[in-house]
Amino acid sequence: MGFESYMFQVKMLNEKNMDFIINEFLKLDYLINNEKNNDVFLEKSYECGFIEININLCFKYFMIRIAKPNHEEIFDKLIIDMIKFNEAINISVYDLQLKKHIDLLNYDEFKKNFIEKNREFKKFFPDLNYPIRCEEVFGET
Repeated sequence: MGFESYMFQVKMLNEKNMDFIINEFLKLDYLINNEKNNDVFLEKSYECGFIEININLCFKYFMIRIAKPNHEEIFDKLIIDMIKFNEAINISVYDLQLKKHIDLLNYDEFKKNFIEKNREFKKFFPDLNYPIRCEEVFGET
């Protein structure tokens, strides 16, 4: 996980148990992909790409990643989901590339950066098609 993915960290500002958090994602049509040790991995599939989430049961935050070869529209889908998720659980979303918090109601700078990184990646790896998971970009297992 790294060069092929665009990553976000989401901090939960209210105390909620993990079952509640996972159920909120399930309500947004995410599916549990895997459970390992203290981690729960969820994903949501669109024609334009995958949104992948890793919830660590020991911490008050979770990670979101999107493979850069996915279509630019996936960013808007992520923001829509985060706005809905924020209604149930007060959250703070942090863009790990820009090292800034995202205002879910005014995210133009972040979308522009996401699109720029997406296009830059596709210059070097033009033959990758979407939808694609991060682990599929370079054939990781």
